[in-house]
Amino acid sequence: MIQRRHPIERRTRVKPMSDTRRLQADIYSTRRQEFLRDHPICEAVIPHTDICSMRSVDVHHKAGRIGKNFLDTSTWMAACRDCHDWIHQHPGQARALGLLK
Repeated sequence: MIQRRHPIERRTRVKPMSDTRRLQADIYSTRRQEFLRDHPICEAVIPHTDICSMRSVDVHHKAGRIGKNFLDTSTWMAACRDCHDWIHQHPGQARALGLLK
């Protein structure tokens, strides 16, 4: 009979997020809802559409989500899913259009 090894059991669970990041995530969730409520239409102007008139469902972080940029609404842009996907699939063109920093 083959004995199976059991994984080492941890006594305490590893935190998936630091306490600081969890607090930021809670604040972000509230600000994101307010931002999308105030910006209901996609703000992206990308080559495949002159002006997108779709409902915004995503917040695009032009300067990324690291550090203070995570909560800095001045670097946010409301985007529909298609435009947000396009921005991340074409970073060179998006950077040239000012959609990424």
